[in-house]
Amino acid sequence: MKNGEPTLIEEQRMKKEEALARYSQSGSPFPLHFPPLTSAARWITFMLIIILHSSFLILHSNAQTDSLLFERNYHVDSLSMGELAVEIDNVSFFKDNEYDGISVTGYTLPGLWIQPKATYQPLQNLTLELGFHSLIYAGKVKYPNSAYQDLPFWKGQDYTSGTHILPFFRANLQMGKIHVVLGNIYGGRNHHLIEPLHSRELNLTSDPEMGLQFIADLNHWHLDTWVNWQSFIFKTDTHQEAFTYGGNSELKFGRWTVPLQVVLQHRGGEIQKEDAHVGVQTVINGAGGVRYEQPIDTRWLTKVTVETEGTLYVQQSGKLFGYDNGWGIYAHSLFDFKPGIRFDLGYFHSDRYVPVFGDGHYSSINTNDRSVLSGNVNTLSAGLEWSRSFSKNYAFGCRAEAYYVSTGRKSAFDFNFGVFLKANPRFLIKKF
Repeated sequence: MKNGEPTLIEEQRMKKEEALARYSQSGSPFPLHFPPLTSAARWITFMLIIILHSSFLILHSNAQTDSLLFERNYHVDSLSMGELAVEIDNVSFFKDNEYDGISVTGYTLPGLWIQPKATYQPLQNLTLELGFHSLIYAGKVKYPNSAYQDLPFWKGQDYTSGTHILPFFRANLQMGKIHVVLGNIYGGRNHHLIEPLHSRELNLTSDPEMGLQFIADLNHWHLDTWVNWQSFIFKTDTHQEAFTYGGNSELKFGRWTVPLQVVLQHRGGEIQKEDAHVGVQTVINGAGGVRYEQPIDTRWLTKVTVETEGTLYVQQSGKLFGYDNGWGIYAHSLFDFKPGIRFDLGYFHSDRYVPVFGDGHYSSINTNDRSVLSGNVNTLSAGLEWSRSFSKNYAFGCRAEAYYVSTGRKSAFDFNFGVFLKANPRFLIKKF
């Protein structure tokens, strides 16, 4: 202390002591009171969230996690005509879901998927890709042959050892602003469906979608419509035929967007074995609303996005789920910051809504036991993500999510945390 005035170091020490005193009076430095963590895994995950996000905030990054890691560019580059190349598309991941089981049971996903393929562009507007897709989980040596979604209800029981592997082929024909895609289509994140219709986690775990896709990029209208054929049957098969139709239409008026989305899954078939006939089953999810984006030129905050959408569930045929129809209201806000950070808040209120491929936290039926019906569900969600692109083909990101789910009779606090790395090297073999 000089001349009766505190030095800079003493001022910092006094401010620190005052902050600690305030925290001790309030009982916690956090404004929210979380339920107690009931296992070592919960403590480890929670500490990882704090440590990793605190570290990453100071790094330079440039886009949201989903777009960098899971979305693929479908535009055909005319300058690449005649190129024969080898490409490896890969996402490695570690995701821990700490869930209480009211809506979804907790589990951990340590693994990767990889797509080695040869690519050739014979024309200015046509690309061809041929290779295979493999999904690998750490410590797993036995995998079902078929897609993982809803396996026990409509898939065969054959297994393979070592890895889950599928052939991969895609033909992408671009005609002006229209794309026609056959074979393995651009699925997952490329559909831009909201979370109550399509779970973000399917970007990690699901098989590549395969069928037919049309994409239109017009001045004020984006359209993505597709058929994903998930189960083909022969006469001797013991499972159902199954396919999904989906569509996402977005009308754009300046900063306003009017989305209209639909997902329809049909299960049936007529030529499989008699004991495999369990009746035709058709389930539909839909959503429609409005979205507004406001760019903001500040030191940190760059954009705010708000959207509100109504959702619909209809079981048009069959008795797959305990409800025949339902609805929901989804409100979502996104806050983008310059260091590549995105914070989002959501609220979902529903009555007997059942998502076909959406996140289980928005479902009125327990995903682990379909006989457990909840009726009305209120879900509060929050997410914090960070991502960084190291070059055109390499990216790293992490995301933490928290859900508070109330069914009227029960409530639960769930959270998850994931780390993801995309590697997509490309090696030019020859230009013809």
